[in-house]
Amino acid sequence: MMMMMMMMMMMMMMMMMMMMMMMMMMMMMMMMMMMMMMTVIVMMVIMVVVLVMMMVSMMVMMLTVMMIVAVVVMMMMMSAYTSRSANLILLPIKCKASLEH
Repeated sequence: MMMMMMMMMMMMMMMMMMMMMMMMMMMMMMMMMMMMMMTVIVMMVIMVVVLVMMMVSMMVMMLTVMMIVAVVVMMMMMSAYTSRSANLILLPIKCKASLEH
């Protein structure tokens, strides 16, 4: 009878140990999963940051291009005003002045 009890106790202990090991393994797996999730989240954040940076750089490039185009257009307009349009604007004034006098 005592031997049976001892065997039962041993079996129980073994079962407990196995359960503990399983729990530990599960915990380790969970930790690994958490670590994987963290790495994935970090990677996603980095990707988002890179995308945002790229978008910002693209926006800046577009803005600079727009500014350059605007400056060129302004220069063209100014040159047009000083050359062709100046005569067109001044001609009627001259005509009016000549008519009045």
